[in-house]
Amino acid sequence: MVNHPEPYQIKGEPTNLNLAHTFTLDMEDPSILKLGLTDIWIFDVDSRGNIFIFQSLNKDDALVFKFDSNGDFLMSFGHMGQGPQEIQDPVYLGINSRDEIVIIDRAKKKLVFFNNSGERLKEIQIDLTYRPQRGFALLHNGSYLIHYLPVDPNGEIDLLFLNIYDSKLKADSTK
Repeated sequence: MVNHPEPYQIKGEPTNLNLAHTFTLDMEDPSILKLGLTDIWIFDVDSRGNIFIFQSLNKDDALVFKFDSNGDFLMSFGHMGQGPQEIQDPVYLGINSRDEIVIIDRAKKKLVFFNNSGERLKEIQIDLTYRPQRGFALLHNGSYLIHYLPVDPNGEIDLLFLNIYDSKLKADSTK
């Protein structure tokens, strides 16, 4: 294989990557700290350019913080706890194709869906005997790619499985 000194170019396609600074979210800014946002774990962007930041687990503050595309704070939602509207053991999945924010509550064994205004839309019970830690991926068509480790009644772990599930978390038997 030959490594040429100039990068490969496709005719009619741009060859340079240009990045532009839009805003900075300063985690030491007192106004950000006052919101309760103390530790960014992951973020995602919806189709309107709103930025959703999921912070590391903090029992006293919201889990999700919404900013507009200019970095201006809009709202926060989703609180930890054991109450009916709280999330006990959250894992943030991301934003699906309908701009819904999806969070797994591992303790309550369910997926929790919020709209981009922070309203809880629905919950789907899931079987977590396979311990899906980091094993969920949202697909653009509304399905999920899930990897799991089935555990037999003796607590033994079988082979690692990977499967596609529909929006109601039913395994796609055609694949």
